[in-house]
Amino acid sequence: MTLKEFRENKRFVRAMRKALMNPPLKQAVQCLWQSHPMFNPLPVGSGPDARAAMSDRIEGYNLCLRNLLAMATLASESIELTATYAPPEEDYNG
Repeated sequence: MTLKEFRENKRFVRAMRKALMNPPLKQAVQCLWQSHPMFNPLPVGSGPDARAAMSDRIEGYNLCLRNLLAMATLASESIELTATYAPPEEDYNG
């Protein structure tokens, strides 16, 4: 099952929303946010490889936590957007 499929299932989303209101799990998620790798600075003089690895680690951590929280939100159906504006007729720079 994918995250998209999970978020389209009302029963699963409702159960996850209820679970995230449980005080121990709520505290666990808060603890994970407070333990985020972005709060651990790299040593002075760290090279580009160490910086890239840290950046990737931070991004992965963010995605993991945000996906966990997204599981408590029902995915809305996509809405086709249509342009409601006309292209500009004048060049405002001169």
